[in-house]
Amino acid sequence: MKHVHSKWQAERLAIVYPLPTQNTIGRKVYEEVFISPNPQPRIEMAISVLKDIQKEHPQSSGWLSEEGHEGVIENADGFYAFRHHAKYK
Repeated sequence: MKHVHSKWQAERLAIVYPLPTQNTIGRKVYEEVFISPNPQPRIEMAISVLKDIQKEHPQSSGWLSEEGHEGVIENADGFYAFRHHAKYK
């Protein structure tokens, strides 16, 4: 399983573990690793940011993220939400 402990590891998810080019939703048209631009002082706040990202990119609109491809990273300056996801049509 993928364990993400740093922003660098999160950024590399799309390269090391790309999402499938096709699935039951359709064909992949876009893929990215989103990392929140601002650190949060508490993990609960970063989880809230992650939930906002999930709401903005729902599976019902063709977005897909796999287990282990989203979460919260603790960095020296705070907590960051990240999500590796792809858009399918």
